[in-house]
Amino acid sequence: MNVSLTAFLFTLLSVFPPARPDAPARVRPPFLRKGDKVAVISPSYAPSAKKDTTIAAACRLMREWGLEPVTGAHVFHPDTVQQELGIKGMPLAGRLADLRWALRDTSIRAIIPSRGGYGGIHLVDSLDLADFRAHPKWLTGYSDITNLHLGAIAAGVMSIHGNMCIDFSRRGGDNPGNRSLHDLLFGIFPSYNLPPHDLNVPGKGKGLLVAGNMITLEALMGSSWDFPRDEPVILFLEEIEETMHAVDRLMNMLVRQGRLANLSGLIFGGFTACKPDLKFDSIEAMLRPYVKDLGIPVCFGFPAGHVDINMPLVEGAQAELEVDASGTKLNFLLP
Repeated sequence: MNVSLTAFLFTLLSVFPPARPDAPARVRPPFLRKGDKVAVISPSYAPSAKKDTTIAAACRLMREWGLEPVTGAHVFHPDTVQQELGIKGMPLAGRLADLRWALRDTSIRAIIPSRGGYGGIHLVDSLDLADFRAHPKWLTGYSDITNLHLGAIAAGVMSIHGNMCIDFSRRGGDNPGNRSLHDLLFGIFPSYNLPPHDLNVPGKGKGLLVAGNMITLEALMGSSWDFPRDEPVILFLEEIEETMHAVDRLMNMLVRQGRLANLSGLIFGGFTACKPDLKFDSIEAMLRPYVKDLGIPVCFGFPAGHVDINMPLVEGAQAELEVDASGTKLNFLLP
């Protein structure tokens, strides 16, 4: 997707519609102001202090935004691969300490991870959901950060499925996803208008927006961090580097566990570098038979996920999704 196409994909509104009276009470963290501190941590994979410039470049951009980035004590990992699980992340104790600090420190107004990767699920059993709500602050991220978004939703706090330090560094401040994230953090919420997609399913629905990486989200299904079953949900899904049959298996899990039954809308984002090992023209074509008769709006091709233009979504917010012949509209109903 090229940047010029984004003129057709979204508009940004500075109007904040009131929450609907039937919407569950959830906390919207305060908007940021110039001079606010932002915690930079690595709850999943981490960059190398000696070999990676991700953190330095991201901090420069945050300073251009007027913010004060503060790096966690364990934001970098050693040059040698640590032995905890044979993955390239800090041992659990360091990652957990940084996340607790970022959540509990009252001077920190937002949390922006260095990157995703793997390892966030190891933090779940050691985290107290009360920490998400005691001092609400914006948490951004996607991919493996899905774990933490589900924790925020379970705690009743909104968060942002959006870019991280690695995206600031790679794509710069002019990237539409980075610009929109900046605006959202400072109080300008997105309203999306997308062109039609051949696989879309028309309809209109309202519900709690839950967004995440497909395989990461499903690892927490059935736990206390699972997304709600007792209220309408608009679900956003994306994936990267999985085979087509693996995505099909994950979709079957959602179907067989009845997780599509309470959806009021479904949004599919990017399916990046997913191997086409089944006889379908695309992953989207494979997914459509599962969703075409649900009686809810379904949007394909939303510009979010592991894509160059990763537009932010407000998780834990009430949203309205409308899909028709003219395209897709997504609006957030925020306090």
